Amino acid sequence: MQSAIALIFWIAIGLTMYVAFATPCLLLAFSRLRRRFHIRETSGNGTDSDLPTVSVILPAIGGDKYLLDRLHNLLESDFPFDRLEIVVACNRQDELIGDLVATVNDSRVHAVYCDSTQNYVEMVHAALSESRHDVLFFTDCHVRFNRETIRRVAA
Repeated sequence: MQSAIALIFWIAIGLTMYVAFATPCLLLAFSRLRRRFHIRETSGNGTDSDLPTVSVILPAIGGDKYLLDRLHNLLESDFPFDRLEIVVACNRQDELIGDLVATVNDSRVHAVYCDSTQNYVEMVHAALSESRHDVLFFTDCHVRFNRETIRRVAA
């Protein structure tokens, strides 16, 4: 019995020492490796014509109350106007979403209607069949991008 308690004690001491000393040393080593093999970010020297075309797929289920805010957030992106499209997928029975998309009044935004009711996968497939661009972003109404997010990821 005493040997089992001693074993548990030494295992606990070993794990504590690992967390206290080995983890910071490993993190320091990885940070030095990261600096050594630095991944260069793309600079802003490229022109807008060097950027790929981007389709943002936005499935909207159940008349999401955040849809307009999300659309405005995407449209405020610093990505070139002619290289971005936003495809909002919704079901045919949800007329509210189609009306909301129409109020945005931007040629980059269009709604795609799916026959299924509340089926996320079928809505995404419908949006994919209508998207025309090279790079696809999948997002939903609860996510916000910074102005430069689409440009940085697409570059």
